[in-house]
Amino acid sequence: MRMPIRSVLVAGAAAAALAFPGSAAARPGDATFTQTFPRANALCVTVAGGAPAPAPYTGNEAGVMDACWSLQAAFDAADGAMDAANAAFDAGLRAAAATRDAACQRPRRPVTCVLARAQFQATAAQLRRTQRAAVLAYLAALRDARAAFWVAASEPAGPQPT
Repeated sequence: MRMPIRSVLVAGAAAAALAFPGSAAARPGDATFTQTFPRANALCVTVAGGAPAPAPYTGNEAGVMDACWSLQAAFDAADGAMDAANAAFDAGLRAAAATRDAACQRPRRPVTCVLARAQFQATAAQLRRTQRAAVLAYLAALRDARAAFWVAASEPAGPQPT
């Protein structure tokens, strides 16, 4: 028996979604600090636990801890902004859908329903643009925080010669 290509693709997508749980529903802002910065987190945990720091950071434990706190603060700020953007997107989309659905109830007025659908599409497009800008800002904030962390953690301890 030969399966149509579409059936194979749908089955493959379903299998992939089951193989990677949470990947389909994950959005920016859903990952934890540990998931977002695994190497930095491991270094912070090591130094905070009192274990000897890895070779490049030996003698700079205080600087590493300061960098850890700065990274955590930057992550919290970016994560909070992304959570707010996700909530605004969801609320805006729900409100636009409710307005559309109310205009398209029975007895249906075709012109009113068509206009409501067009307005919904325009609103949804604007919400997606706003959400996209928030995601890009979130990713840029995380990238900058990661770079600043590794620079700060790598600086030698003590006063620097001038």
